[in-house]
Amino acid sequence: MNLQTYVEHEAWHLEEPVEVKIIDDAIILDLTIKRLPRFFETVIIVPSAVLYVLSSVVFVLPAESGEKMSVAVTILLAQVVTFQTLADILPASSQNFPRLVYFVFLITIHLALVCCLGVIGKCELFTEQ
Repeated sequence: MNLQTYVEHEAWHLEEPVEVKIIDDAIILDLTIKRLPRFFETVIIVPSAVLYVLSSVVFVLPAESGEKMSVAVTILLAQVVTFQTLADILPASSQNFPRLVYFVFLITIHLALVCCLGVIGKCELFTEQ
C-alpha cells in the first residue's frame, strides 16, 4: 500500500507492510504500530533506577545523624509519585500489565523494605550497647 499521506506520530511507529482488504462495502486495514519508548525511559525508568541506587545511601548514613529515616521516607515518597505518574499514563486494565508496571512496583516494594529496615536498625533491641 502507498502511504503518501501518512504523517509520522511522535509516540508511535507504523510497522510495514500495511494490508488492505476490501470485503463487500468494508475496507479492512491490518496494520501494526509500535510504541516508541523514549518517553517512558525518561519519565519512569531513569528516575526509578536513580532512586533505587540512592536507596543504598540510607545504609551508609550514620544512625546518629538523625537523617537516616528522613532520607529513606523521602526516596520512598519520590518513588510513589513516579508510580502515580505511571498510573495516570497507562489505561486502567486488570487483564494485562506492562513489564514497566512490574519494574516500578518492585522498586517501590524495595524502597518500602529499606524504610522498614531503617526502622528496625534504629530499634534498641538490635543496636549494640
